[in-house]
Amino acid sequence: WVRLTFNRTSGALSSIYDKTTGRELLASAALAEVIEDYQNDTWAHAKDSLAGTIGAFGGGSLRLVENGAVCAVMRCESHYNDSTLIQDFTLYRDKPDIDVRVRLDWRETFRILKLSFPLKAENTRAVYEIPYGFIEKPANGEEEPGQAWAAVCGEQDGEEASLAVLTDSCYSYCVDGSALKFIA
Repeated sequence: WVRLTFNRTSGALSSIYDKTTGRELLASAALAEVIEDYQNDTWAHAKDSLAGTIGAFGGGSLRLVENGAVCAVMRCESHYNDSTLIQDFTLYRDKPDIDVRVRLDWRETFRILKLSFPLKAENTRAVYEIPYGFIEKPANGEEEPGQAWAAVCGEQDGEEASLAVLTDSCYSYCVDGSALKFIA
């Protein structure tokens, strides 16, 4: 269904190649961005966006932890200062989904971690799950509430292209240009 490529130095996901359409989905590497956050307000009242990337996780290691008849799992471990991010990417033989289990040992103060997935597309728009449906918004980088999923949609070579993230622990997303970002 898909082929994933990882950067051996940083541990970042650098490519999602859709074998069924023959198209690359990522415009650049998917990053774990560290954002500076010196506000005294835990809920970020009156802030439209959480931006200001000051670094990214790197110094990664890759390890194939499972390769069986049903699925394969690649573990990517990366670091930022004293914090550790472990991502297990699971590909299945019988379905096109990519499952990612994220574990984070966060040791930073006044910092936020955002995972960023830049879709290779033009004329993008953001789509968020809301109660009983979904809502479409501009891809302007503003933080938006959402429920279990968010997506960035656009056009690639005259055809529809999209990338969605489904999560059980995030309720704030932003789509900045073509990059779908959410707080980990």
